[in-house]
Amino acid sequence: MRASRLSPAGNAQYTLPLVNWTFPNESMVLGENGVAFATDAQQVILFNVADGTVNWMWQPASGQARLGVSLEANRLMVRVVDYVQQSEDIVSIDNAGLATLTSLSGQSLQLAPGDVAYSLGSTSQKKAPAVRWGESTWPEASGGQIRAAENFITVRVYSISEAHVDPVFVRSRVNEAIFYWLLMARIHLKWDQVIQPEPRCQNLPGRPCNVNSKEDLFNINLDGVPELVRRFLKPTGIDIVFTEAITGIFVGPIHINARAATVPGKNLIAIGEQAEEDVLTHEFGHVLGLPHVPNYLPPTFPDSDDYYNLMCGSVGALDVIVLCSSPPGPNLNESQIRDARRGARRLL
Repeated sequence: MRASRLSPAGNAQYTLPLVNWTFPNESMVLGENGVAFATDAQQVILFNVADGTVNWMWQPASGQARLGVSLEANRLMVRVVDYVQQSEDIVSIDNAGLATLTSLSGQSLQLAPGDVAYSLGSTSQKKAPAVRWGESTWPEASGGQIRAAENFITVRVYSISEAHVDPVFVRSRVNEAIFYWLLMARIHLKWDQVIQPEPRCQNLPGRPCNVNSKEDLFNINLDGVPELVRRFLKPTGIDIVFTEAITGIFVGPIHINARAATVPGKNLIAIGEQAEEDVLTHEFGHVLGLPHVPNYLPPTFPDSDDYYNLMCGSVGALDVIVLCSSPPGPNLNESQIRDARRGARRLL
């Protein structure tokens, strides 16, 4: 089968040892570091996307192969469908092409996001141990939605020393946000788990540290935003500053007496130590370019989609009649996911 790869360097064409795309939606997924998996239902291959070089080939003893999801280190989960026996099995293939039959079997197995979980029809669930998905934004065979691999967005975390913010709290909030955006929008964020201590204010030439001034980042208000930007804003990635509190009236995506704040149009977040679960995840949404979703329904309708939307919030600084779940809800709609993925590219 002939294949073409389009890239800024030009169009590369090569032949793969496959007969055809028997199931187009389940025929190819990306691996890591420039490789991809493909199948024609009779065999599965791992090949280099630049020149078509085949690294390995695997064939099921019986039945037809359907690609499931690529895992880290170029491993692969494959569904093997036996139409004669009317059964399906999940096979794990390592990066050398060695296949291992897992304990997952049944009928109409369906891949679920998160850890590797497969549903049997719609009534019961079979679940494997959690594994790490491949570092690619096209790790799953579904819907023909081809997306090229993307780099990680670097996350940097700081903590104002005098605020004594619990490191367990910091890691919990940051890792929750990173996992949410990977799960919901396939946005890959990378944090080295380092929390960099920083003083509440800095001694500069001609400007000594002055506690309780606008340069003091212990309690950040609108006057402290310029100093926050000066000290922590970087051209790429996302910077997060944990401190005692965020106070005062802000504009744009920054709220009234908020426990966290995103500097409008910047990839910089400040968060107080009392921020609820998912507040930082909400602020990540602002960094990715998502505005607030207003919800004006009365409290008798708390089940509205906007009420539980992650980005539910006031549109204006003085808009206090908007009703949102607290902490923020978990929902995003398709347009928000698309816009967030678009916004993520400018952070690379």
